[in-house]
Amino acid sequence: MLMMNHPPLRLALTLLSSLPLLACGGDTVPAGSDSSATGTGKPSLTYHRDARAILETKCNTCHVEGAIAPFALSDFESVTTNAGIAKYALEHSTMPPWPPAAGCNEYSHDRSLSPTERETLLAYFEGEMAEGDPADYTKPTTTVAPIDPHLTVKMSSAYTPLVEPDDHRCFIIDWPETETKFLTGYQVVPGKAEVVHHVIVFKVDAASAADFRAMDEAEAGPGYECFAGPAASGSDSPAQAAGAMIAAWVPGAPVARFPADSGIRMEPGSLLVMQMHYNTQSASPAPDQTSLQLEMADQVAKPGVAQIFTKFNWLSPGGMPIPAGEEKVTLEADIDVSQFLSFTGGWTELGLEAGSEVAIHGAGLHMHQLGQWSRASVSHGDGSESCLVEIDDWDFNWQGQYKLLEPVKMNPTTDTLHLACRWDNSAQNQPFIDGKQAAPKDVEWGDDTRDEMCLTALFITKP
Repeated sequence: MLMMNHPPLRLALTLLSSLPLLACGGDTVPAGSDSSATGTGKPSLTYHRDARAILETKCNTCHVEGAIAPFALSDFESVTTNAGIAKYALEHSTMPPWPPAAGCNEYSHDRSLSPTERETLLAYFEGEMAEGDPADYTKPTTTVAPIDPHLTVKMSSAYTPLVEPDDHRCFIIDWPETETKFLTGYQVVPGKAEVVHHVIVFKVDAASAADFRAMDEAEAGPGYECFAGPAASGSDSPAQAAGAMIAAWVPGAPVARFPADSGIRMEPGSLLVMQMHYNTQSASPAPDQTSLQLEMADQVAKPGVAQIFTKFNWLSPGGMPIPAGEEKVTLEADIDVSQFLSFTGGWTELGLEAGSEVAIHGAGLHMHQLGQWSRASVSHGDGSESCLVEIDDWDFNWQGQYKLLEPVKMNPTTDTLHLACRWDNSAQNQPFIDGKQAAPKDVEWGDDTRDEMCLTALFITKP
């Protein structure tokens, strides 16, 4: 296929070619709120009995000392100190961050607040905010078992962010295994959590390893600058097509596992490229040496692929126009999944004949800073539709992959993947650069922050 030599397509195939399944806390039901009212008519709630477990499950993955959130909510004193900010975030539904729109699908480990949880916290913040008796506290349960790592790897040396407030840096890690393995689960352990905004890990096959080592050696100091994928910023190296993303971490996602008896193939001689996004808005730059704990298997029944999908024509010059000043620009496409998997070798990885039925276990979306709304769904041959993921209030800073509670079956010979994105390129929605809001400009597909993309990333196995 001629598109193998299309540089933007090579970049797209590195960007989100594999988004793993993030896991975090589930729903927390208050242990037993006292329904009696105070003199103000507000429920009489206490920190230990009613609020503590909810905060620990839905907030304390970020809002603890030493993490990336700007303040803690980890004990009674920090909760009372920051109650006004927390109450405002609850009232405006800005926290905890959970981008998927309700009604599209159901996901494992939804970190949004249930209506009951939200009402309980609001009632607590609006009431007397009593501490209560620690003996009334019931520890929350979790459905996510801890990682039992077969292998732990880490950045070869510590790195202190140099670019503020956002530093995007890639670090090469040698893959030490001498036999083929399958990655089945992982846990990213930030070395300095207060400056780590997110982590993405790519695998690079042995044939492309030299290209990545050259990019690393061309830049002084640990690692090299990178954005949107594992290749160096501004690089036109063929290595842009070589990285497949295998792991990702954002605050609130401590453990990730692929579906039962599935995993991603890892070959001897490969490299790992750990892409770090450091943010120093809430903390001073400090040395970080992030590590990755890996669970592996010698064989799995269902080898998986994590594959990005987009419309080929959007990647051509002028193929995805977003005119300057336009407030709502929407583009949609029907995508042939079988063609994509043939192009990337996905059918071989899955051990299936081209066009076979597949199971979709997870879905994510990707745009840049002008993004407003995006949706991915499967249009079935019988006229029905399965929504995979929809984000109706896009935030570039909160991107992830969402594990479906039940996989969606898809027959690529009769079904199509539908992808839609909407952008706001008006004057009011431009980024600030050096303290001044930028003027609108014509935008199309590209890897720079002020360019745009429209992608969906799916984790796929045989049914």
